[in-house]
Amino acid sequence: MIPEEKLTPAEEKVLAAFRTGDSKVSVKGEVRGDFLRHLFLGGYDEKADYRGTVIDGANIGDVLNMEFCETKFPVRFRKCCFAQEIELQQLTCPELGFGGCTLKKGIDALRAKVDGIVNLTKVNATDQVRLSGANVGGQLSCTGGSFQNKKGDALNAQGIKVVADVFLRDGFKAEGGVSLLGADIGGQLSCTGGSFQNKKGDALNAQGIKVVADVFLRDGFKAEGGVRLSGADIGGQLNCTGGVFRNEGEDALIAQNIKVTQDVFLHGGFNAEGAVSLGGAEIGGQFNCTGGSFQNEGKIALNARSIKATSEVLIRNFSANGWVYFSNATIEGNLELTDCKLTHLSLAGTSVSGEFEDDAEVYKNDQGNDIVLNIDGFCYQRLNAAKERVKDRLAWVGLMSKGDEFRPQPYEQLMKVYREMGHMNWARRVGFELEKKRHKQLRLNRDHKRFLLLGWAWWIWYWALRGTIGYGYKPFRALYWFIFLIAVGFTLLSGASFCPNPYRTESAPCHCMAPSDAEVLLSEDWKMHGKLPKDYPGFNPVYYAVEAALPVLPLGQTENWHPKTWWVRWVQGAITIIGALVLTILASYGVGVLGPRWKNE
Repeated sequence: MIPEEKLTPAEEKVLAAFRTGDSKVSVKGEVRGDFLRHLFLGGYDEKADYRGTVIDGANIGDVLNMEFCETKFPVRFRKCCFAQEIELQQLTCPELGFGGCTLKKGIDALRAKVDGIVNLTKVNATDQVRLSGANVGGQLSCTGGSFQNKKGDALNAQGIKVVADVFLRDGFKAEGGVSLLGADIGGQLSCTGGSFQNKKGDALNAQGIKVVADVFLRDGFKAEGGVRLSGADIGGQLNCTGGVFRNEGEDALIAQNIKVTQDVFLHGGFNAEGAVSLGGAEIGGQFNCTGGSFQNEGKIALNARSIKATSEVLIRNFSANGWVYFSNATIEGNLELTDCKLTHLSLAGTSVSGEFEDDAEVYKNDQGNDIVLNIDGFCYQRLNAAKERVKDRLAWVGLMSKGDEFRPQPYEQLMKVYREMGHMNWARRVGFELEKKRHKQLRLNRDHKRFLLLGWAWWIWYWALRGTIGYGYKPFRALYWFIFLIAVGFTLLSGASFCPNPYRTESAPCHCMAPSDAEVLLSEDWKMHGKLPKDYPGFNPVYYAVEAALPVLPLGQTENWHPKTWWVRWVQGAITIIGALVLTILASYGVGVLGPRWKNE
């Protein structure tokens, strides 16, 4: 201990202020570290006011060593200059403050215990400030501070426990890493307006952090280097509104397996150059990326695989150059995807409990070409009522089945939703397009190439289903076939110009057809004049064509009349065969053997 008679004038002024209980003492000149140590430990006057005094403007030229000490006074400085190390490992004190101080050798407060606040507001530290394992009973404020350490972490607070808030905001600047790895914060973590620079590594490492309230990386927040929040547990919201995250080609913001009780905001001017990953995140509110920009060309721009969002996911006025993954996500609210500029998007395996809203322009890039899209396994309950356009929806699901890649699930899901929304015609149209894709796939299937006959048989059968009942989704097509067959039969059988001359007479201009009854056929009246007995049914080309096309409908024409020329026999046979095939397919549809796939649900 330095005797009082050997104290410098500056030290005498400080000691006097402590004894009289002044809240602050302003001094100019040297104050020694050994003097400060004994002063804070109560070595000069045990009866001094324990509220302590803030030392303002002093120069401390030697080491301040208070390792393993327990002070009686708060350790508080303001605008002081420390030329050497400040050793505070495992220090126990009521309060710790270096507001506005210059710390040329940083601070080492490993496992320090501070009952109140730790004030590092507007400090200028040119070496590492170490608070690893510290226990802070109030808040930790580094507001407006400048922390520099080109060799490693500028601010190391790994494993710190803070009862209240942590402020790295409003002009806070770090050149070197900031580590809050495993920190336990009882209030909020605010980095609003803070600047974090560490191009050689992580700018901010807060993996495994636990924050009772909100985390703010917003409104002027800027990071050059990775920001890591993986495994963080946040009791409020994660708000990155307007934040800038730059780590080009590398990880810009990594928050995998994060748990957020409220909302996650990557919106309002949020800008990331590098990968943003929230894979496996659990979000208790909404996930909002409105107005966000994600740039990582040729790589993952936004990874939201397997996230769980309790509320809606909003991706509006959104720009991403790189892959955007929402694969296997679980969204309990709505999913809105509108007014976006994308290059790659995956919603494979994603489940939306609410409504899915998008617009057609989302799936076109700046050149007007289709984006790369994966919606295989994408499930949703409803489509936005104002944007149910089936034409665009078919183009949308069609992006999944270009070339050899055919995925039926997107069609089946769209059919299901249209049916539940009461749009049966649209559902049938989607089903028809689905079967067209299946039909096309038969020609590409390798198994059918191995068994050529089987492949051709299936392909022809699909053509028959497509032409007759539209794969079961357009059964009225069968009616068109019957109308066509009847029209062909009537035209060929009723026109005399189609019959060879030897079979024409004035009374029977079309002798292409002859009575089936031998007695009538051999009668003189028929042979000479083409007359029939009064009780014999006359030939009617319409009825004959109908009966040929619909064998199950007996009209007495095919029984009493038969063709006399080969070409008529061929026409009748073709009409009968085609009609029977169409009728069989139609009957199978009627009893449920063929038809829409939902018939068996």
